Order: sequence, then C-alpha cells, then structure tokens
Amino acid sequence: MVCRFPIYQKRRKKMKGNKARWFAASGLILSLVACGGKGPSEGIAKEKVVVGVSVIRMGTVTRSAELFGRVSGADEAQVYSEFPGKIRYTVKEGQKVSRGQTIAFIDRSVPGVEYQPYPVRSPVSGTVAFVYLKDGSMIDTRTPIALVSGQGRVEISLDVPASVLSELRPGSDAFVILPSDTLKGRIESVSGAVNPLSGAGQARLRLVNSKGLLVSGMVVRCRVEIERKDGVLTVPSQALIDRDGGYIVFVIKNGAARAVAVQPGIRGDGVVEVSGELSDGDTVATVGALGLADGVAVEVMR
Repeated sequence: MVCRFPIYQKRRKKMKGNKARWFAASGLILSLVACGGKGPSEGIAKEKVVVGVSVIRMGTVTRSAELFGRVSGADEAQVYSEFPGKIRYTVKEGQKVSRGQTIAFIDRSVPGVEYQPYPVRSPVSGTVAFVYLKDGSMIDTRTPIALVSGQGRVEISLDVPASVLSELRPGSDAFVILPSDTLKGRIESVSGAVNPLSGAGQARLRLVNSKGLLVSGMVVRCRVEIERKDGVLTVPSQALIDRDGGYIVFVIKNGAARAVAVQPGIRGDGVVEVSGELSDGDTVATVGALGLADGVAVEVMR
C-alpha cells in the first residue's frame, strides 16, 4: 500500500519554485557584472540632439536705425508769375522740362487794353511734379503755379526719434529701401534739437536718383548706419544664448556641444559681434541651441 502525504508534496513544489527564481536572479546579476556593472539604462545609447549650425567668420557688423522720410528734389522749386491774370499751361504733370523753358502763359489783358501773353519759365531743370490750377484760372503773384522737381538729385527729410538723434552723424551711410531696389545715399545734416510737439528731430539725406525711382512727395523707408565695426568675429543672433546672467554660444566639435562664454558687442542685421575663446572658422549651434547643455551629443542638421 502506497502512502501519500499531500502537505509534504505542496511544500516540496514551493521549494522548487523558489529555487528556480533564485537561479534566474543570480543569472541576471552575473550578466550585469559581465557587462562591467552598467545598469539597463546605461547600456542604451543616448539620443543625439539635432541642431543647425553656422561657421564663425571675421567680418563687418553694422548697427542701424530704420526711419521714414519724405522725398523732395534737391533743386526743387515752386513756380510763381510776376503778373496777375488768366493762366494757360503748356506742360503737364510728369513732363520733363529744362531751366528757362516756358511752362505757362499769363493773359494780362483787361477791357480796353491788350497785352502780349506773359511767359512763366521754369527756374530749374527737372520734372513737373504738380500743376496746381486749371487752364483759365485767375491768379495773382502769390499763387503757386507749379512745382518743378529736379529728379537727378533728391533729398529726404527724415523724422528721427530723440533716442536715435544723438547717435546720427553727418556723413553716415544711409539706404532707401524700395520694393524693386535699394539706393545708397549719405546723411547731409542732423538737427541739434528735438521738436517738443512731435518728440523727434530732423535729418536730411541726399542721394542721386539716376534711375528715377524716387518721386517728389513720396514717403520712403530708410536704414541709416549708426555704428560700424570691421574685422570682428560675428555669430548669428540665434546662436547667442542668455543664460545665468551671462551669454554663451555652443561650439560644435567632434559630435558634441561645448558651452563657451562670450561678451556680445554691437548687434547688426541678424548678426552679433562677440569676443571670447572663439576662432575664425569655429562652428556654432543656431537652430536648437536653446535646448543644449555643455557636453551634450549632437547631430548636425542636413
């Protein structure tokens, strides 16, 4: 007769299960030791940060101000008649005229007295910008007849905020920004006071209008140079990071980012002058630079 002990058999099975789990744990420990003691997270390669880059170059950086102004002819003239009477024009708006050319006749006749029509001549060469009256209108000597603008050279009267006025200097380069072109001129004069009503001063820009793109009376956008430095290290503005009360850039080398402290100088159009432990030809992070830290592995955007 075979005797069975159910309680003993259950205990025996439980011991076998514990023994199997012990061997499994021991195998895991041995495998970790064989890998040099690295934990599971250390055995996985860290993901690289994708960044855009730019190469540092020695160059020129310019700080400028954007201003608006109104165009007038440098040789512009309002035309008047020396005698009163009835006017008849011989020119139209937009027509080019020479100095001394007749632009209108004035009929000075009165009942019982006939006079030869008096010719009104242009005092300058240029373009008839405005004809103020209609044929047959009565005028006197104080009535402006036309505006003739010499379009070869033009002046632009700029409204300059008080914060910029003290930094402008006669002789500074200035650029007129048009949809089709950019024209270069020079600041001729800068006012020494601010209008208390407008809070702005005045500067006068002069340039050659050889292409005829500027017309008297039009308002244009100008970029005026305030400060310029040549032969300095420059980085794109987005490469300069404000962090912990200072400024850094991330130099990319051998697949890693290295934080380099820099001192910014003047800021130009999309670039900043910098000084620090940088060299001409270094590669710095631009796109994605804000998310970097010193020593982080990176992948350059293609």
